[in-house]
Amino acid sequence: MRITRPTAAPEHSRCPPAVRPCARRQACTCARRSAATAHSRPYRGTTHRSSRDSSPAPGPAVEPDTGVRSYGSRMTHTATSPLLAPYTTGSLHLPNRLVMAPMTRFRAHEDGTPLPVVAAYYAQRAEAGLLITEGIWPHRRGQSGWRIPKLETRAHIAGWRTVTEAVHARGGRIFAQLMHGGRQEHPRSRLLGDIPAGPSAVPVPGPVHVKDGKAPAPMPRAMTKHDIRTAIDDHVAAAHNALQAGFDGVELHGANSYLTHQFLADNTNLRTDTYGHDKTRFAVELLTALAETTGAHRLGLRLSPGNPQSGMLEHSPAPVYRALLHALNPLGLAYLHLTDNDTYPALTDLRPHWNGPLIANIGENHTPTPQPQAEHVLTQEHADLVSLGRAFLTHPDLPARIAANDPLTTPINTEHLYTHDPQGYTDYPTLEEQHTKQPTTTTTATTAAAAAQCPPPRPGAHRQRKQRGRCSTPGTQPAPPNPSPGNSPTPQCSPPGGERRVAGPHDEHPEPMPRPSVTPEAQQARAMNTSRQCHGTARSQKRSEPAQ
Repeated sequence: MRITRPTAAPEHSRCPPAVRPCARRQACTCARRSAATAHSRPYRGTTHRSSRDSSPAPGPAVEPDTGVRSYGSRMTHTATSPLLAPYTTGSLHLPNRLVMAPMTRFRAHEDGTPLPVVAAYYAQRAEAGLLITEGIWPHRRGQSGWRIPKLETRAHIAGWRTVTEAVHARGGRIFAQLMHGGRQEHPRSRLLGDIPAGPSAVPVPGPVHVKDGKAPAPMPRAMTKHDIRTAIDDHVAAAHNALQAGFDGVELHGANSYLTHQFLADNTNLRTDTYGHDKTRFAVELLTALAETTGAHRLGLRLSPGNPQSGMLEHSPAPVYRALLHALNPLGLAYLHLTDNDTYPALTDLRPHWNGPLIANIGENHTPTPQPQAEHVLTQEHADLVSLGRAFLTHPDLPARIAANDPLTTPINTEHLYTHDPQGYTDYPTLEEQHTKQPTTTTTATTAAAAAQCPPPRPGAHRQRKQRGRCSTPGTQPAPPNPSPGNSPTPQCSPPGGERRVAGPHDEHPEPMPRPSVTPEAQQARAMNTSRQCHGTARSQKRSEPAQ
């Protein structure tokens, strides 16, 4: 099925991506200007279309909402960023222009069935305009690593169906990325235990990861024409399984040194047959076969021209990739997912050669993409959508955070980045959870401990003067050093007749230090004074603590 392109789109759809309907729905206004108060309603439809669309829009035009609602929380925000503008073209009806990039996380059983926690992971991020899964190997012949998921058996289909159902229940859209390893990996990381095969017998430079460490890269087999036909059939079967599992579409991973990229590159395709003379032939044949299975409107392609990962070398990417896009344009794919490169500006060079929607990724092999750079890609019309990886990893409610002008500073839990449990995977908080969770800082803990040790307050004690040294709470009298290095001391109030003492982690109930005896009248006066001081300070400290 071909993507229909509108020729007479509504007036606001002809605005550049940085321009959107105003809050009162009367005219187009630049998003860089401060908007009027917008309607904060759940998203009901999209009319923003690609600036490259040219055929009539199907059905009546629907006015877009200017508010974006978080499907994963109760928070509703006003859209002020071009990243939050709706986008519609062909089969894509997206509430925003944020795409979650595919990221390998190793959360699968050894047979390739996704772990149950994978459903929660993607459902948490369902606010994205589009989710693209981690790379999934289509068949064990193309396995590219240990505990990377696949789509080959009924168990795999059932496992992925729980993921798609969870995403759809949150109003999301999700494509499965098919990733054939080609020459990648090692027999110790393959269920078949065999030597991997690529376009030519060229090994990966350096050691490769295996399930129990690292090992020297093996010499891969050169694929025969029968192997090539089998690889295409494996992809087709996996795409069919993806639709059975409930995915909204499929993305072919033709980037980052995997099989399709190996056929396009100079140093990994040394063939002397037709697949060597025309480096685009394998990709065109594979995508044509996939489009016949899924429908072209459900098929995307990811490319990374000039990406040097795993020793890939492309001396002159421009002629190869321009020819590839010209050959693929008649198919009418759902989108092209393109990564930029320091040595080859793929976005600016290839955009004029592509007729369909374009997703840009500018963070590959770089630091995480800042929000202003992602917005610049849209305002300069280098792409229609932007994919982000690490920002979605640590901020599951990324669209809501962008709408709320959150600085996006949650760090990555690198220790659990590639483990097999929920930690560092589904435990990143949403913005709403950060605002509503109970404070857990040392300051709060010490304040609570100090208040708990104070005597009961007398009526009106909170209006008395602050403590002058009896209760060791933060911001008053500093506590003595903790005898246990590396642990925060727990200050305590002085009980009547005793001196203040600092409790360490192994000293839960310290005894008061002895002091000279005092008269009963003096003890009673001191207890009343201590009660007023402790409770006045605890209330003052509680009011001064910053929100977490």
